[in-house]
Amino acid sequence: MSRSPRFPISLWLVSCAALCVALAAQAETPITAEHGERIGVWQGAPLYRTTVTSPVHHIDRIYKSMQGPVTNSGFRLDPKSESELLWLVGYEATIVNADGTASLPQDFMCHSSIGTTPRAYRNLLPAKMPPPEGRLFTLAQGQSKVQFPPGYGIAYLPGMPLRLQSQVLNHNIEDADLDVRHRIAIDYVRDRDLKQPMIPLTLTGAFGEKLVSGDGGHFGIDPDQVNPELHGPGCSIGESAMEGHVRGDRHGQKFTGHWIVKPGREENHTRVTNQLRLQHDTTLHYAAIHLHPYATSLQMRDLTTDEVVFEVKGKSAEDRIALEHVEHVSSVEGLPLYKDHEYEIVSVYENFSGEDQDAMATVFMYIRADDVSTAEIRRRAAKIAQRQKKARN
Repeated sequence: MSRSPRFPISLWLVSCAALCVALAAQAETPITAEHGERIGVWQGAPLYRTTVTSPVHHIDRIYKSMQGPVTNSGFRLDPKSESELLWLVGYEATIVNADGTASLPQDFMCHSSIGTTPRAYRNLLPAKMPPPEGRLFTLAQGQSKVQFPPGYGIAYLPGMPLRLQSQVLNHNIEDADLDVRHRIAIDYVRDRDLKQPMIPLTLTGAFGEKLVSGDGGHFGIDPDQVNPELHGPGCSIGESAMEGHVRGDRHGQKFTGHWIVKPGREENHTRVTNQLRLQHDTTLHYAAIHLHPYATSLQMRDLTTDEVVFEVKGKSAEDRIALEHVEHVSSVEGLPLYKDHEYEIVSVYENFSGEDQDAMATVFMYIRADDVSTAEIRRRAAKIAQRQKKARN
């Protein structure tokens, strides 16, 4: 089997929903969280929610995807439970007005992303496949909520700092003069309240690309070594939607994960085997999908078995530029993923606007962390809590 070199995590982040280079350069603004509100019951345990509102984003003109105002913010999940193991089970992101009193159309949502420091997360979850750069959740236009299937969650200690990256866009209002915020909510349960041990999840992902220059269409593979039956048809030729958002490989090929989609129908295939970073056979239990307006579907295919792993549909507005809804994937049993199989994602856009639009096709996949037991996570959480207590004393 031909494999490309290890895919750089930094490029994975750049090409996913944090594509904007300016994002990393933004100063982090402290924000206040509304902590620990009990909102219901989850698997027989009390369900809690922490709510955070981003700084104000001013919208004063048309902003395409990844070009609107953006902020980085820092907060803590629940300081009162700083040494207690929690399990994150849901995430929600909506657009509200400047004072947070009214919801606004999700047309202004570019993306909302939550992450923590990679080192802190690896100390708690020593998986072979930790979340890239500590990323925990990302939502974009068309999907406002993540809720994991029963029994699954992301391990977390409240002492681990959280970073909120929020960005807005505006496809439709040319003379805009709006102040908006992101309101995000994180749902969690306390480990001590659970009647059954939680099954830990970790995050991986993949994204579609277009070939900008070169003779092939499979990142990291010599065009002369491509086997279409093994590697799939590969990316089609395209144009980057933003200057500088191109990556190259050692074979002289250049690709972009944010491209121009012309009027009409477009189907694009991208081999994503190395993007997935699979270190062992596992199962997929949740997937959030990032598409742009005019996307109609996204498939993940197992090229080795010639089977569809999953398919989701997207629905765009007919009277404006907006992705009204995109489906997600959720499974208690899990969808099998195999370390030694080849995978591709297939995106379909139907651009009925009559003019060029921009496109992305990204999958945020929550897979079972099979190489780390819940008992090991609990042991590590207790050890970290002891160190924190000694440091305070």
